[in-house]
Amino acid sequence: MIPWDQWWFWLIAFIFGSGIVAMVGEAMANIIKALRGGSAKEIKELRRELQKLQEELAEAKAARRLLELQRRLSRQELRRIERQALPEGVTVFLFTDIEDFTAYLERHGDERAFRTLRRHHELIRRSAERCGGLIVKELGDGFLLSFSSAKRALLCAAEIQQLLERSGLGEELQVRMGLHAGEPIKDGQDVIGHAVNVAERVMDQAEGGQILLSQLVKELAGSLEGFQFVDLGERRLKGVRQPVRLYRLEPVRALAHPLDSEIDRELEELERRLREEGDL
Repeated sequence: MIPWDQWWFWLIAFIFGSGIVAMVGEAMANIIKALRGGSAKEIKELRRELQKLQEELAEAKAARRLLELQRRLSRQELRRIERQALPEGVTVFLFTDIEDFTAYLERHGDERAFRTLRRHHELIRRSAERCGGLIVKELGDGFLLSFSSAKRALLCAAEIQQLLERSGLGEELQVRMGLHAGEPIKDGQDVIGHAVNVAERVMDQAEGGQILLSQLVKELAGSLEGFQFVDLGERRLKGVRQPVRLYRLEPVRALAHPLDSEIDRELEELERRLREEGDL
């Protein structure tokens, strides 16, 4: 019988919570009775009661911890779902694609190809999450990502490129990327519209290992420290009526040495010709 009228019962209830105390209240009554004076048999029984009580308390605490963990996971899952809501308003779209993945599959076989593809997918998912991007959909060997910021979209593309190189995947997979911006149209759990179509066509213009972007994305992003935009001129894109000026995103350091070397070679060639002609 639970001792509702005892002061110690309510003290324990305050400390451990009424749910736990209700479960072990009868055991506590026996403990208090034995403490007031009892035989050796009662003391032995008390020890068993105490052991049982400790086990029940441990189980109750574990249950409470599990419940709290489930609540936390539920909140995290809810935040993830909220983040994965389809984009609205002006959005920057980033398409990724593995160039000639079918040929890679034929050369290396299913097991290796899909193991490599899984690593590729994990890398892109992590980059998208770090850069604040949403995975709109997976496209077999590529992704459609969306961003509310042109800078974040470009930095994500650059990070994917760098991580592919550092991980060694860049030696096996040639990933190309294309970016464009605009306001999409929601179609169920998908997005459609001119901006999405152009982003995909910009990607189609890229070669493996390249990041191409439209002039609109360049203007939205402004300057990007550590990177430069190489003007590729206007291109006719399939299904797009007006030509689109495209740019290639490259790290500044990637071009500094080759350009310096090219200038040095031109100067050496000029000096050689001048010597031959007697002007030096």
